Amino acid sequence: MIISHEHKFVFFKPMKVAGSSVEVALSKHCGEDDVLTGTNHFDELSSREYDYPSRNNIFSHKLKGDVALSAMMQSGNIDKVTPEMMEAGIFVDVLEPRFHMHAFPDQVLTLYEKDISDYRMITIVRNPWDMLVSFFWWSFYASPAGYVDSRGQVRKDGNSLGFSVSSHPEVAPRESDSAETLMRKMEVFCQLSGDFKGPDGVERNQNVLDWLVRTSERFYQIGYDHILQYEALQDDYDKLCFSLGISQEILPRLKTGQRKAKLPYHCYYNAWTRSRIDSKFSMWLEKFEYTFD
Repeated sequence: MIISHEHKFVFFKPMKVAGSSVEVALSKHCGEDDVLTGTNHFDELSSREYDYPSRNNIFSHKLKGDVALSAMMQSGNIDKVTPEMMEAGIFVDVLEPRFHMHAFPDQVLTLYEKDISDYRMITIVRNPWDMLVSFFWWSFYASPAGYVDSRGQVRKDGNSLGFSVSSHPEVAPRESDSAETLMRKMEVFCQLSGDFKGPDGVERNQNVLDWLVRTSERFYQIGYDHILQYEALQDDYDKLCFSLGISQEILPRLKTGQRKAKLPYHCYYNAWTRSRIDSKFSMWLEKFEYTFD
């Protein structure tokens, strides 16, 4: 997510819409006072390709009691807690990101102190069948998460969420899978429940489709000035740049390694999974006129 005071726009990034590529490009035009959430994936934090550091997004707050103890334990500093501290009541100052990289529009517009009501609102939309395939691969191959605080220290996210190749070997997609195998695995995946971490924090035992639909829909519940379409992203981005009065450039292609099989999204669906998408993602089909073909 980006809040640009320099060019008076807010960019909201839904999941699995190539939002990282647009963020990296837009961040080059941001001023020192603009808010950039940055990335929370370790491989991107150390990558020269993904040059999108957080800015004005880390804030300090005080924890106390059991919550403070839990924070000390997760950070690996529990040995620094003395009996005297326990007796006096432990208090800890912590630095954390203010907004999630996928912050919901309603949260930002409510919590942000400055008046940004006249800023242009920007987001991206993607064909839901293609988006789900991307989410399918990401669920098993996402890199470890964390963030860099304002002191330049890397803070690891200790939560183990979602799925992994080891936890669900019978469902995890693989590069060598045939179209028939991927179709079968997708059907099972759509019926799974798991733990997910999004803009609302950790949500446990959530059905895959229900969580993705509920999370994604909240990004389209405000009026936008610009909605870029993934399928025409470069053209739409060029038009956005012209509208904002900033220079155009070729968008980078980031996060292409997670989707290891290069089959088109059509190959992942049978009649049952197609009907589920028709039902669950009806808002996309009606509002953005997406079709399966």
